[in-house]
Amino acid sequence: MSADNETEFLRLRPWILRIGLWVLALVAIAGILGMGWWIEMPLRLFFGWIFHLFAMAPPLLPRWRELLFPLACLAAALAFAHHFLRWFFAARMRPLIWKAGHTAAALLLLLLGSAAAIAVSGIVHQLAWLAQDEVIINRGRDPARTLVTNRARQIVLAMWEFADTHGRYPHDLSELEGGKPLPDGFSRVRPGSRSAEEPFILLRPGGIPVPDEEVPVLLSPMLESKRRYVVGYSSGACTTMPERKVEELLNGLSPRNPGSDDEE
Repeated sequence: MSADNETEFLRLRPWILRIGLWVLALVAIAGILGMGWWIEMPLRLFFGWIFHLFAMAPPLLPRWRELLFPLACLAAALAFAHHFLRWFFAARMRPLIWKAGHTAAALLLLLLGSAAAIAVSGIVHQLAWLAQDEVIINRGRDPARTLVTNRARQIVLAMWEFADTHGRYPHDLSELEGGKPLPDGFSRVRPGSRSAEEPFILLRPGGIPVPDEEVPVLLSPMLESKRRYVVGYSSGACTTMPERKVEELLNGLSPRNPGSDDEE
């Protein structure tokens, strides 16, 4: 390192240290607040291609023979394009020397442009998907409560469908999972940002549906933020309820009152 470069580095070193400390502080704060996505998003944006390469290369390497035909087609296209371009410039008496490296560079630019177009479409698709995620759409509300309530509604609707087919409610929520009507693990939900996944509870497992009667059929895990539960009813309605009311409900002492202040 020359003397000038060393002097410039020594002058910038305090700023480099400050920036590094700020980055470490922001990472620590994001980790404490459970905002790992804040760190993951820029990492995926700049280094996602590396993660994708490590994920796709191992299963692709044993199938290398399948790559021979498309690679041969690419080589044939490269040779054809090169000869065509040389003929094109020679036929028009253009004083342009076109080499094989020029053709390869043009083809590489074409492939990079195609890859960029595919990447842009993937980014747009991911942005559209993220716009529906709870991090964005639940501004000002408890995201766990919204997630649990929506999940409860879907489970109750699946119980309807199951009851129409079998004449009873499922004995266990695993009967609803496996692709239709619900995917695997759908009956387990995270009731808070720092909570582990917990299962919903069937209140009338194997019970016979009673037409025109609204009874509680599903109970969520306790929400971490407000110590409340989401209760699903045979009508498809879902409401939140404090712990005391849930105990009375489970004891059969408190039927649901549509005009109660406990509903939200």
